[in-house]
Order: sequence, then structure tokens, then C-alpha cells
Amino acid sequence: MNKMLLTVILTQIVISGITSATLPKIVDWANRAWCPQPKDKCQTDSVSTTDNLVLVDLFGQSDLIKSLKQDNRVFICYFSAGTREDYRPDKDSFPAATIYGIMAEWAGEYWLDVSKWELLKPIMQSRIDLGVAAGCDGFEFDNVDFYTSVYAKNFDIVTLTAKQIAYNTWLSQSVQAKGKWAFLKNCGGLFTELNTFFDGAINESCHKYNECDKYSVFIKAGKPVLATEYDGVFDDICKKALQMGFNQLVYDSVNIGHWKKCASPTTSGTSSTSGTSGTSGTSGTTLTTSASSWINVTVSYLILNALLVIF
Repeated sequence: MNKMLLTVILTQIVISGITSATLPKIVDWANRAWCPQPKDKCQTDSVSTTDNLVLVDLFGQSDLIKSLKQDNRVFICYFSAGTREDYRPDKDSFPAATIYGIMAEWAGEYWLDVSKWELLKPIMQSRIDLGVAAGCDGFEFDNVDFYTSVYAKNFDIVTLTAKQIAYNTWLSQSVQAKGKWAFLKNCGGLFTELNTFFDGAINESCHKYNECDKYSVFIKAGKPVLATEYDGVFDDICKKALQMGFNQLVYDSVNIGHWKKCASPTTSGTSSTSGTSGTSGTSGTTLTTSASSWINVTVSYLILNALLVIF
């Protein structure tokens, strides 16, 4: 039995241990976490009175979160779980064995070898703990698709993909165990295996690359899709996004660092399958965690990793 099949089977086992929760209805959202170059412009976008979800960088944003929490906004904190960035305060924490190769698109950024993902757990757990202390309500994991990188050809693809699934699953469960939401960034090739573990999705340029249909698995499950597009006709993008139920932003190429908002879909923020239990209204963010649910999840996760080693 190959590892991919084992992963899919155990995915279904884990689902049985996850309870249902209600995510807040997203009216509008602001992206202050990332944008095209230059990076120093990415945290300049304003937060409007209708933005009840704000995407921020994990590092150095605790004061902003505290200042805007008074309006009952939800904060999703971004960090790259699949690369080492040489400008991050924890850059020296990464074992040399995990740093694999240059990410050509971004200077000073290196892909992490997901086949050694167990070595990354202490670093990522520390980041999650940092975010929880700062007031993050959820997390966005970026670059969690090493299995599609230019370096993937150097590995057995079945084994590497199974490792990617195991790592991404651990990330989602680690934040959900703390009563926080997990958002999957891109990684469309693994939606079948991963959508049940995540509370929502974030994408870049799915309209440009004709990949938006992949996100329907989240919409059908009542999970929000936060979509961004860097170029294209604004009205056309917004029309399609509204039809698909996306909360869509389009980059403003004139006002660098800013995003233009499409109309918000009326279907966003409905019930979601999540690693947490409880309810949250439009402005609420309090969640409770089911202990029995997480016992099942943890046992299934341990079985998965044991079988990956055996096979």
C-alpha cells in the first residue's frame, strides 16, 4: 500500500474526530500581510470600518492587533511555513539540514525540505505560540507546497507528497488545538486530501491561472475563500468571484500596497467543519475546544506518521 493511499484513508479517520464550528461572517477583509514587490509597501493598506477580518504578518503586529481588536475584528496571522526568510527574527533557528534551495522569486528566501518536516516542528510551534500571545484568531500558512517546487524532481514524488500532507495537517491541527482557525494558502493540488483539515482557504491569482474552480470544495463546505488577484479587469474578476462565493481583493497597481475590494458574497461565513467547537457571530471570535475530539485527532495523526515510517 503506498503512502498517498494511506494518507487519504487516515484523512477520513481524522475527520470523524473533528467537530463542527461556525466561522464569523466575513463582511469585508483587509490584506496587510503581503503584496507584490516592494515588500515594505505591504503593511500600508488601511483597515476600513467594514473590514471585520484583517490579514497581518505574524511578526511585529501585536500593537496593531490590540488597537483594532476593540472593534471585534478577526485577525489572521501570516507566516511562511515552507521557506526560511533571512529577515525573520528566528532565521537562525532552522537546522541546516532543512534548508534546501533558493526560492527564485524572492531574494533571501529558501525552500525548506518538507521530507524533514519533523525538524521544523519546534520552530513552527514557537511561531504559533507567538501568534496566540499577540492575539491572532487564526493563521495563514504560506509556501506549503514544496512538493511542486523545482526541487521536487530530486525526491520520490509519492513519498514527498505524503510528507507534505503530513506536515500541512500537523500545522492545521496545531493551531486548531489552541482554538484558532487554520487557513491554507494556495496548494490547490492537495485540496482533496487537505480541505477537511482547514477552516478556510487563501489564494493568489486563481482567475489568471484558471484555478478558481478548485476552491469550490471549500465553498461547498461553508468555508470562506479569501481571494486575491494582481492584474486583470476589476469588474470581470469581481463578477466571477461573487458568483463563486469568494471574498475577493484586486491589487491596486496605481496606489502601490493597496487592494481594491469586490462586493462580498452573501454566502460567506456559514457553518464550517473545524478542529474546534463553539459558535461565533459576525463580531465574535471566542471558540472552545473539544478534548475528546482532539484525542481522536491526535491518535489518528500518530498512526499516520507511524505508517509513513513503516511503508
